[in-house]
Amino acid sequence: MIRPNGTNLLVHKVPKNAHTTLTIALREREHTVFEAKNDVEGRRLMVVRHPCDRAVSAWAYFCHGQNGKLQDFMTDLGFKPRMRWDAFFEVFKNAYPHNAHLCQQDLFRCGHEIDLLVPIEKLNDTWKELRKEYPELPVLTCANASEHKHWEEYVDNAQLYWFHQVFAKDLELWRKANG
Repeated sequence: MIRPNGTNLLVHKVPKNAHTTLTIALREREHTVFEAKNDVEGRRLMVVRHPCDRAVSAWAYFCHGQNGKLQDFMTDLGFKPRMRWDAFFEVFKNAYPHNAHLCQQDLFRCGHEIDLLVPIEKLNDTWKELRKEYPELPVLTCANASEHKHWEEYVDNAQLYWFHQVFAKDLELWRKANG
């Protein structure tokens, strides 16, 4: 935990929301715990992403990245290497509750109010500002980006409607983060 002036900075890490970047940066430090724990009080930070963007990123990474090799947990859910977005979405609709990379971001709040919601697009700038307040924070060095077009290029109106229904709390977090 980082404690300038006695205030903990607790980072709620969310898969597909700079999770690897934050894990690598925070693991390299010799501080105790950076991840949010339910029994610790402090200022809470969480990176958020539009749910459609997060799903497209998962599709691009898991189905088209990694040299076409899917991790076992993805094949167990029904995903296949190189599957098209529409086929991925059909599997996603049933698989999202069963995997941290696909489920609602809101669940990673663990019931807490988040003091600082950071849109993934603004993470680097926000982190630089936080380092002024928390000089112990490491520099973020990992650029963890999947190669894909903007989510609106993939998601059709029916799919968008589904995301708005199922991921309503995530959309609320994303809107709040983007002011």
